[in-house]
Amino acid sequence: MQQRNSRTVLLGWVGVMLAAIVVIGVTAYVKRAAPKPAAGGRPGVSAGALETTYNQIAGAMNRITVSIYTGNSGLTRPLLLGSGVLIYNQYVVTNYHVIENAPDLSVTVYSPATVYSAKVVLADRAEDIAVMAITANKALPSARLGNSDGVITGDMVFAMGNAFGTGNVFATGVVCDNSQSFVAGGKNYRNMIQTEAPVSPGSSGGPLVNISGEVIGVNTAISDPQGQFNGVGFATPINRVLALLQNANLADLNGGPGAPVAATAYSVAA
Repeated sequence: MQQRNSRTVLLGWVGVMLAAIVVIGVTAYVKRAAPKPAAGGRPGVSAGALETTYNQIAGAMNRITVSIYTGNSGLTRPLLLGSGVLIYNQYVVTNYHVIENAPDLSVTVYSPATVYSAKVVLADRAEDIAVMAITANKALPSARLGNSDGVITGDMVFAMGNAFGTGNVFATGVVCDNSQSFVAGGKNYRNMIQTEAPVSPGSSGGPLVNISGEVIGVNTAISDPQGQFNGVGFATPINRVLALLQNANLADLNGGPGAPVAATAYSVAA
């Protein structure tokens, strides 16, 4: 009886030792198989490095994101219409619905805050895109334009705009879909970038930026009928904007600025 008990205890310890060996072996295998850290906010990047990337992108976005206002004689202060993106040192891209029927326009560029008068040089109601020209006495920051055709679901993105008139607001999210189509405000929107990055009233026309700091879209619409962000936002792909600029001779085929165009060459569509 005592011999059987000793054998049982021995077998128990052997089982424990075998289990420990298996656990150690599996742990070592998992460590070897774990993906190596990659740049750009991928798994394995330290929190400090990721925070630095965020800070750099937020700072750059603040320099190229502008606020668009209109002023009527009956107003004591300019009325905020929306946001825009500085490109090619002389143009501001925004949504058509932001500047539609506005009698006069001004743009506030930040860092430092400076107000410039603006004139619409391109308006495309169907695409909900407008371009304004501004004249400055100094070189202005200019956005780096990315390739929106390369956007895929899961990409990390950043949105910025003058949300509710509080100043430029920096928001983060991911791409949920790169080809959403829908109808809003009587307009047909096609192949839009869908994102969960918060976009609020006042942010329309602001940039959607990838982890490399490149503008890949222009924030255009949200899904909630009450006019508040409800988890889904949509941006017009920047490649479509660039095509409009090229067709209007506002940009060359290499993505650089084209020949200056007179402000009266294009009018706001009815």
